[in-house]
Amino acid sequence: KLIQSTIPSVVTLICEYMIFSIDIVFVGQSNSANLIAGIGLATLALNMVSFSVVQGLCGGIDTLVSRYSGQKDPYTCKIYLNICRLLSIIAFVPQAILLYYPALL
Repeated sequence: KLIQSTIPSVVTLICEYMIFSIDIVFVGQSNSANLIAGIGLATLALNMVSFSVVQGLCGGIDTLVSRYSGQKDPYTCKIYLNICRLLSIIAFVPQAILLYYPALL
């Protein structure tokens, strides 16, 4: 049962990192060092600005939701999940601005 509960997380992480691998494979066919370096910098910026913030927020909420789910308190679980949604939306706006205007970094 424990292994079955980890399958969605494992599949999500594989798909998340597969995006970067696919980018490098397609750009690598052009034999341009500048394009490959650009993919590396874009990956770094995306990880710093977006993924780390969202994973941090969701990781913290995950602990609280698990706790209240174990206590059979679905109302509090819903509250924390909605807080996570709201914080993710609030965090998305500055992330989108920074990723759209990379000169601000």
